[in-house]
Parts: sequence; structure tokens; C-alpha cells
Amino acid sequence: MRHRSRTLLLISLLVTPLGLSACGAADPSAGASIDGLDSSTGYSAVNAEIIETDAQGKPRYRLRAAFIEQDARTSAVALRNIQMQINDAEAGRWQISAARGLIPAGAREVTLAGEVELNTDRAGSGSLRIRTDELDYDFVTTRALAPGVVTMDLQGNRLEGVGLEADLTRRQIKLKSAIHGEFTR
Repeated sequence: MRHRSRTLLLISLLVTPLGLSACGAADPSAGASIDGLDSSTGYSAVNAEIIETDAQGKPRYRLRAAFIEQDARTSAVALRNIQMQINDAEAGRWQISAARGLIPAGAREVTLAGEVELNTDRAGSGSLRIRTDELDYDFVTTRALAPGVVTMDLQGNRLEGVGLEADLTRRQIKLKSAIHGEFTR
């Protein structure tokens, strides 16, 4: 009998925080926590847009998310259903989409995960589409890193590899290993 009451107490302790967290969440579909954030919400927003401007007031990037939630304790920001546009005078316009993301305190970078796609179409250099499961993007250096499998489609040709380093301003992309390609032109 004593063993059974400990089990019920343990189950009760595990279920109660999840129930309380879910009750306090701004988005009921978000569940108990979003990608490891503490349940104490600093702020949350639905269909939100974050815009950073350059010295002339022109947008450097626009980040739209269906749901944004900040952890009040760490200041990290969780994002869901992300569409991001990066504008660079030299590199042109890049589009990034992902299922979810996390911006740690300091807002220097964003970690994107879940069907991440990076696209650009610049006159003279053609279209480029990169797909991966996880991508880290640094807002300051405009560099992107992907640790896992990456697929690149460049003007109808395909390259696949593991690991990616990209400097979006310079339009330099490097696949790191296990590279396979198919060029039809």
C-alpha cells in the first residue's frame, strides 16, 4: 500500500506542473512549454513581427511568427511557424522559413528547427534553395550554420551534404562533408 501511494504522489507531482503551465499559457495549443522554455511567460504574441533596421532606418530583417513567447527568467524567446526576410544591399534578399525557433537572451542569433528552408533569387546569380532540419543564423555576422544533412538546389542542380557554413552577405556557401551532387546542365 505504501508503494502505491508513492507512485500516485509521483504521478500527481508530474501532472500538476504540466496542468498549471498549460492553464497559464497564452496559446492553448502551445502546451506546457515551448522548446525548453520555463513556464513563466515574460510576454507572448500571436501573428507577431520583429523588424530590425539599419542606420538609415531600412529593415535589415523582418521576422514573422505565428506565435512568440518569452521566458521571463532567461529572456529567451521561442517562436513557431517562422517566416524571415533578410535584406542586404550586397547580398540581396534571403527568405528563411522554419517550424520553430529560439532566440536566446541578447538576440544576437536565432536557432531554427523543423523543415528549415533558406531561399534567394538574385538577378545574375540565379535561384538557390537550401533545406535542412536545423540552422543557426547570426544576425550580426549574417552567417548561417547547419550541423546536419543539407540539400541545396541551385539553378536546377542539386547538392547534398552534411554540415553547412554560409556567409549570406558574401553569398559564399560551403558544404562540409559527405557531398553528393547531380548537375543536369
